[in-house]
Amino acid sequence: MHKTFQYRLFTTPLQSDILDGQLAEACRLYNGALQERRDAWKQRVSVNYYTQANQLKQIRAAGDLGLANFSCCQDILRRVDQTYKAFFLPPALPPPLCHGWNSRHLRPSSHIVTGRAYFSGLG
Repeated sequence: MHKTFQYRLFTTPLQSDILDGQLAEACRLYNGALQERRDAWKQRVSVNYYTQANQLKQIRAAGDLGLANFSCCQDILRRVDQTYKAFFLPPALPPPLCHGWNSRHLRPSSHIVTGRAYFSGLG
């Protein structure tokens, strides 16, 4: 069991504007990183987390990014990386012998022998 805590922020209008600005910067970084990956994919070029994280120093030095700290930017790029990798994963197969599952749902290169499902061509 995981316990979570939620804290309510009672912010002043100035603090609320600052937090909204940081959220807007985070969205801009996320969308920019995702767009860079889309463009690279169309050109058949590989872009990963490390490539984008190495660009952060130049982006922050140029003043194009106003987020509070470097680790916040890295966390956003990690989220982009996880999302992008999850998009290209093949869909997961359901457990082979659960309720309502039978041999007609298996791939043609699969078969069931004594209650076990065998899949060829995986892994």
